[in-house]
Amino acid sequence: MSLKAIWDKHYATVIVLVGCVAMGIILMLFLAGTDTDNYSKIDVSEGDSVWALAADYSDESHMNQEEFVQWVEKENHLADGQIKAGDSLIIPVKEKQVNKQTDLQLADQ
Repeated sequence: MSLKAIWDKHYATVIVLVGCVAMGIILMLFLAGTDTDNYSKIDVSEGDSVWALAADYSDESHMNQEEFVQWVEKENHLADGQIKAGDSLIIPVKEKQVNKQTDLQLADQ
């Protein structure tokens, strides 16, 4: 059976199959790109370090401090782990948890 005969007999199936694969790839890329939308963006304050943030937020992220630091360095493209005041970082903590903790810190001051 030649390719022409297969195409003539099953062209609709091939088109649907190729379309499904293409849509699956597009969907996977879209979902992979929005992974960080589930996390919080914080502004770094004077004296903050990635390890200090890990100490503050590792419990909420359900990671130990080392895993938290590795995740933050990878997702924020920090080659040496150095951050400075004014930087913005994505951390693996839901926005609601960050706001809750911030409110508590302000009330304690």
